[in-house]
Amino acid sequence: MPSRKSPSEKIGRRSFLNGIFGLGILASIPSLPAKVFAISAPRLRRAKRSVANVLWSWGAGGSGRLANGGTTDVTTATSTGIAPITGIAAGAEHSLLLKSGTLWVSGRNNNGQLGDATTVNKSTPMQVGSAADWSVISAGEYHSVALKTNNTLWSFGLNTLGQLGDGTTTQKSSPIQIGSLSNWSKIAGGANHTLAIKTDGTLWAWGSNTQGQIGNSTHTSISSPIQITTDTTWTKIAAGGRHSLGIKSNGTLWAWGSNEMGQLGLVISTPIQSGSFTWTMVANRKDDSANTYDFAGGMGIRSDGTLWAWGYNENGQMGDGTLVNKESPVQIGTESDWAYVAVGPYSSYAIKTTGTLWAVGENGTGELGLGDRVDKSTFVQVGALSDWAKIASGDSHVVAVKTDGTLWSWGSSLSGSLGYGTASTKRSSPSQVGSAVNWSNVAAGGENSYAITTTGTIWGWGDALHSQVGNGASSGNVSTPVQIGTDTTWVSIAAGTRHAVGLKADGTMWTWGYNFNGELGLGNTTERSTPVQVASGHTWASIGASRLNTFAISSTGVLWATGYADAEWMFLGSGVTTRVSSFIQISGTNWSKVMGGTQGGMALKTDGTLYAWGRPLSGASAIPFFSPVQVGTSTLWAEVAAGDNHTTAIQSNGTIWQCGDALNGSIAMGMWVNAVPTKIGTVSIWSKVSARGRSNIALRTDGTAWSWGNNANGKLGLGDTTWRSTPTQIGTTNGWVEVAAGTAHMLGRKNT
Repeated sequence: MPSRKSPSEKIGRRSFLNGIFGLGILASIPSLPAKVFAISAPRLRRAKRSVANVLWSWGAGGSGRLANGGTTDVTTATSTGIAPITGIAAGAEHSLLLKSGTLWVSGRNNNGQLGDATTVNKSTPMQVGSAADWSVISAGEYHSVALKTNNTLWSFGLNTLGQLGDGTTTQKSSPIQIGSLSNWSKIAGGANHTLAIKTDGTLWAWGSNTQGQIGNSTHTSISSPIQITTDTTWTKIAAGGRHSLGIKSNGTLWAWGSNEMGQLGLVISTPIQSGSFTWTMVANRKDDSANTYDFAGGMGIRSDGTLWAWGYNENGQMGDGTLVNKESPVQIGTESDWAYVAVGPYSSYAIKTTGTLWAVGENGTGELGLGDRVDKSTFVQVGALSDWAKIASGDSHVVAVKTDGTLWSWGSSLSGSLGYGTASTKRSSPSQVGSAVNWSNVAAGGENSYAITTTGTIWGWGDALHSQVGNGASSGNVSTPVQIGTDTTWVSIAAGTRHAVGLKADGTMWTWGYNFNGELGLGNTTERSTPVQVASGHTWASIGASRLNTFAISSTGVLWATGYADAEWMFLGSGVTTRVSSFIQISGTNWSKVMGGTQGGMALKTDGTLYAWGRPLSGASAIPFFSPVQVGTSTLWAEVAAGDNHTTAIQSNGTIWQCGDALNGSIAMGMWVNAVPTKIGTVSIWSKVSARGRSNIALRTDGTAWSWGNNANGKLGLGDTTWRSTPTQIGTTNGWVEVAAGTAHMLGRKNT
């Protein structure tokens, strides 16, 4: 008879397994389940034996996602002892593993994302079925996709938005084959959508499409794979929170979907058309705050009289009843009798053909004119009168003209912007300014107001710190309207945040106020406290102003711009990446109206089509990126990864680049948002990258692993929970082969 092991030998074996899996419970059970990873105790050797493809994990341990038998957070990259692992993928709270063609899973399973025919969480890896022909895995947030060696496509887990691709929205707790084809080669699971490439190089997508992340030029979710473009040269893909990325065989990088935080890396350097609809009026938001996307967006009226809005919506300023940002125009209500619109940073105003005035958005200073200071997310009528003609909004104050020629204002009176003779009183209801009845037009800057009379005189009041009132004052406040000069031929006025531009009946253009960025177009950066004629070689027909720029259209339909620009803030719309102090031409002809904004500019052509340029964050441009758009001109892109709101990519020269949201250091640039891909550091030996949530992990060619970004739960594996804004090495050894970032945990495959 074979000899029996002594009690001490049994205890020794259990202690070894406890060390491998971190499972204190193993000491109390006689044997491991048939489909749980088991590793036999090696024979004792004098020299340490190297082990290939060992699974490491760290970060949030909840639901058992670390595959180490526990649910406790681990802040230092730690070996699980499980080997050999040939593939890894990390979702929001679950992990997928490949082991010699078999599929193993652990973590949260509430939506069946583990594929083991249950919805029970697993802290120790469990095998999915008995198949040994799995070849590629990818994890969405709460769904999973996989390929077999015969190139068939399978998925399981959450399916509320069709992310599994089986033509339904019913979740599946076991792998199901998607279609019958056997020509799939690559897959990528995003938050709630999925991308795939076939062996013929075509690109396919399905699932959530709220921000155009599918790439089929719509925002309708799709529950079955649909081909994206007709191109057959796609080689790499990455799916983020609500955006998608792809690399073609020629090394070009393409992006589509949400660009709320600049994660697509796209900046519009010259005007591009926003849809095929025609518009009669458009208003673009602007604000005094630098380097922000909060005030992006606008509102417009189409030729059929319907009202549309887009962009940032945290205060309900779009008027669609939500606080959700919209990156493409959405119709507000169903009415088709809108005639005039104006927008502030956080509020919006519209006048109907009946002369009634409506307001929506932030109301902290009473700027909605409703008699209270309560924010509104749907339009509310201001009073009961129907005699409103024109309206303009500054940062937090409003000026308007009625059909009887009277002038009215309300909101914040900071710097005297309401014109009542005081710089401190707030008004939550419209109040008449003076008693004159010959006002015809109004404009509002940050804390300034301007008005033109029927006799052609122009008046200004409010903040004079940067000479923007125009009456010669260069400091203090002007709290009642004062006439600017004595001329009686003014016909229109446009206000930037701290400067203004006016047009006279003879077609001459005049500017005054702040000029640090050359926004006055005078060939210098000197402030002017009274109007100065600019660009006298043209006859001007239309003017516009933004925070840092001035725009103008000549009588021949040519568009011009002056002021600030750089490689990320392409405000000028001319492709120029440096500020200019004289007007330069923007391409195109037949321009009719121009509007400046926080993130760039917009203009209408004579046929009513809308064009935009600049930094298209939070829908600032009203141009949806619902199909793949090339990012820059580089042909060196080799690897790409997508976080929730950022993108990380590696070029063939070994450099690493990022764009998008920099919160918690998710992009290593020390700024809030970066809208164009920017190189990180000077190292040129990067080889692989993974991203999810607000964190990144990347490998170098020397086999070292580096992480940065959000570090809640110790996700970066650095032994603490302090976020990093620059890549930091994980441990001191090399041997890393593959890494995968989950939402709050990470996995690694390492030779030790």
